[in-house]
Amino acid sequence: MKNNIITSILGIVALLANANDRLYIPDFNMAANETKQLALMLDNSTVYSAFQADIYLPFELTPEYDDGDVVMSLTSRKGDHSLSTNKLPSGAIRVFVTSMTSSTFSGNSGAIATFNVTAKGNFIGKYYITIKNVICVEEDGTKHLLEDSTCTINSDQSIHGDVNGDGYITAADITALYDFMLNNDSGKIVNGDQNGDGDITAADVTAVYDVLLGN
Repeated sequence: MKNNIITSILGIVALLANANDRLYIPDFNMAANETKQLALMLDNSTVYSAFQADIYLPFELTPEYDDGDVVMSLTSRKGDHSLSTNKLPSGAIRVFVTSMTSSTFSGNSGAIATFNVTAKGNFIGKYYITIKNVICVEEDGTKHLLEDSTCTINSDQSIHGDVNGDGYITAADITALYDFMLNNDSGKIVNGDQNGDGDITAADVTAVYDVLLGN
């Protein structure tokens, strides 16, 4: 019922927002097993009173939950706003921020909400958070569609022998190296240069075998 009410408030998008208006999470670095607070930023030349957004987290990041809902907190930019979340079948976290009195957000930039995420033990390499379906609403009810945004997360951690970045050293790492050398398939390579000579060659295959064999 709550989500139906919010959806009816947001309604159908009428306008494309100013290109400078965006809802995003800044790029950041993170290590495996680390917990970090993320800031959901809103830069707006137009004054808004509500918004909806879908946040797509990588599988390797787990948000904080309370009674099945993702825990998020509004910042001091809020008025009498309330925030709710809903997990979509797609895996995205849908965020609703609304005000029953059409109170507007203060300021034109800065964090509008924060939430915590924890990286899994295999969090190695580069990951992305995408924010889609961003609908912002003015005080008079005018609705705007903002462009999607992407946050890049880097982890400079690596496990010697873990070529594909899954957190384990297995035959799949050998396969990833061969796929790269034979087919130039870099899609499964996260840390291919195992011996540190600047190239990915058969010597790196040997280096992974040494790890597998305990040498």
